[in-house]
Amino acid sequence: MHIEMTHRIYTDVDTYWNDVFFNVAFTKHLYLDKLNFKSFELVRFDVQDDGSIRRIIRTEPRGEIPRHLRRFIGDSICYVEDGEFDARSRRWRFTLIPSHFADKVSITGEMKVIDRGNRVLDRVVNMEVRVNVMGMGRLIESFVGRLIRESYDSATAFTHDWLNRP
Repeated sequence: MHIEMTHRIYTDVDTYWNDVFFNVAFTKHLYLDKLNFKSFELVRFDVQDDGSIRRIIRTEPRGEIPRHLRRFIGDSICYVEDGEFDARSRRWRFTLIPSHFADKVSITGEMKVIDRGNRVLDRVVNMEVRVNVMGMGRLIESFVGRLIRESYDSATAFTHDWLNRP
């Protein structure tokens, strides 16, 4: 399943990457307060000489897993986001690795921001969600896709609040 999302954000590109996306305080508040996750852990954050960044986070979302998926997933699921920012292309490429069925689930993505001028940008995210579970793959892909879209929509609202805080 392919997911493409575009969100308008009112800031400049450097502020978005430096003061929002790679700001540990922002990320922690986003996951724990806005998205209401059970846990958030920054596992790794490395900045290279060329400005490239490698970040790994581990999270556990809250939320009700539909009954028909619980027998495959369980009552909760954690995941690791392992991503790299290419300073030259200014793109974030990432993989989400779930705590269950990691050998049957592939979630990858790329994010870029497009400067529209006058402190306006579009955040464009393209993701691929693939689940290879006989008879349940598309159902799980649909569930994961819905959660991803909801999370990015909420993150956009939180980003605007963060940028407009006193």
